[in-house]
Amino acid sequence: MLRLWQEWKYFYFLRDYQGLNFPDAVEYLANRAGISLPLPENANLGEENRFQDKKKQLLKVNKQAQTFFMESLEKTAADHPLRAYLTKRNLDSQILETFNIGYAPQEWDGLIEYLKARNIPLPLAEEAQLLKAKTSGGYYDLFKDRLMFPIQNAAGEVVAFGGRIIDQGQPKYLNSPESLVFNKGKILYGLPQTAKFIRTEDLAIVVEGYMDLVSLYQAGVKNVVAIMGTAFTADHAKQIKRLTQNVLVLLDGDQAGQMAAERALPILLAANLYPKGLELPEAQDPDDFVKTQGVVALNRLIKSAPDLVSVTIRAWLREYRGEASQKVKFSDQLRGLLSQISDLRLRELYVVEASQHLGVELNWLKRAVMNPPASRDFAGAVTSSPSMQVRPILPPEESVPQGETIQGVKTEDPVIFFIRGAPVLEKTALSLSLKSRANFDGFFAENGFDILTHQGIKDVLIFAKDVYGQDRNLFDRLLSQLVTRVDEPQALFYRDASTAFKERKDAQVAEAQAKKSGDEITQAYEMSRAAEENEARELRIVRDIVKRLREIALKVELKMVAQHLKLNPSVEKLEQIKRIQVEISALNNTLNKSDETPDREI
Repeated sequence: MLRLWQEWKYFYFLRDYQGLNFPDAVEYLANRAGISLPLPENANLGEENRFQDKKKQLLKVNKQAQTFFMESLEKTAADHPLRAYLTKRNLDSQILETFNIGYAPQEWDGLIEYLKARNIPLPLAEEAQLLKAKTSGGYYDLFKDRLMFPIQNAAGEVVAFGGRIIDQGQPKYLNSPESLVFNKGKILYGLPQTAKFIRTEDLAIVVEGYMDLVSLYQAGVKNVVAIMGTAFTADHAKQIKRLTQNVLVLLDGDQAGQMAAERALPILLAANLYPKGLELPEAQDPDDFVKTQGVVALNRLIKSAPDLVSVTIRAWLREYRGEASQKVKFSDQLRGLLSQISDLRLRELYVVEASQHLGVELNWLKRAVMNPPASRDFAGAVTSSPSMQVRPILPPEESVPQGETIQGVKTEDPVIFFIRGAPVLEKTALSLSLKSRANFDGFFAENGFDILTHQGIKDVLIFAKDVYGQDRNLFDRLLSQLVTRVDEPQALFYRDASTAFKERKDAQVAEAQAKKSGDEITQAYEMSRAAEENEARELRIVRDIVKRLREIALKVELKMVAQHLKLNPSVEKLEQIKRIQVEISALNNTLNKSDETPDREI
């Protein structure tokens, strides 16, 4: 027993102090020990080996680039503008070493020559997103005259870089594009250095950029992670949850920072985290605040920070004038937010707080946030659509006798949602979202609901979200409850045969591999890896569906703007068309790079 604990303690350590999940911890230790992990029996060994080899090659190139940037910083003269910048930002040698911060020199080929001297293929460096190809042939360095921040995954491997301009110029911050080893939605900057402090403090402070993180760390606030200017994602929440359930969102005090905090809130709540929010005065960012007010003042604000839900409620009510339409709009917003909270006690307390701010009766607000909203017809009038005459799904212990009513709806009358005739892609989005909690949360996190066009599909998801919000344990009963309430029940079931077959095959292979090996660690690894791969595969499909829906919406918008342009030509409409075309092109590029799509609709 003692020996087993001695073996497992290493995995607990990596989980608790570096934020690694179990499969990543196994892979990390195996790489350190030079051990090859077993592959599933049905795996294409050649393809898998090529994939792993390419990852190792890219990580090696990034490691070499980090060394080059660090050496370039050390070689800069005392009168170099970089030295004045480091002094201005109070970045001493210790903080530079902790985060392996370096410098990309002004030459366009500094890194190129360094890699050539070490016989590293330049096409590989381009694949690592360190170089750009010239149209006339050859390459040039992506980063030039920038302070360089290596971006590491939870295992401490360099997967990308962020560069901050030294002098004047745009963009102010430049991050590596995504690559085989870098997905910014899955990386929290600084986590390898700060994970142990997050665990110790039992609090993760989320900031927007690496400069904010480094500045706070140097000032003594070390339980920090940065999202690098991207949107907060469910993957970010998962990494934080391995270390603590307590989160403080400390983004910039301007409107953009406040909106980013508001967008992060439902994701944090869905992960069962306890988020607080801190708005810095005078639209300052954390770096500016520490320099002007000091770390003592910041710590005082951190300790007294309110719930992020309360911060968001107050933000929604800044222009509140007590009008009836505002009350209804606010209740709709609050409903979506509270649906992410599984603790019914906490939900009720927030409703009480909101009713006080709103100046309405508590019972009215409770009814408003618990009942789905009325839909509107194309003329804008509120309708009593049959698809919205919903009643709550009740657990068995709360069921009522047939013929009695729940919120005015007879229990013997099934609620009907009309989804027949909905676009095929939207039906796919619905069925895939209802397949698992991860898919459901992922679809809403990607803002997929906002671009749906069919009211029946939206009604089902609103209904499901309300029920799911009442009690997250009810999710597994959703399909059985919904199947009698829609006019096309078969559309609720995701029928991608290839994915289903692969899930079953992966599970069988993992189980067989586990039985073949008597090693408990290998067994756990095989089963965990198969489950995580299936979940990740479906989440990629969800993201692709949302991208396709967004592309369709943009094309519809483009057609409408083009028609208006013919009737009333203007520069503004031309610019709008150009913007839409750029967005469509960007979406197509990401879709072309996607490595999995559902076989049926996409």
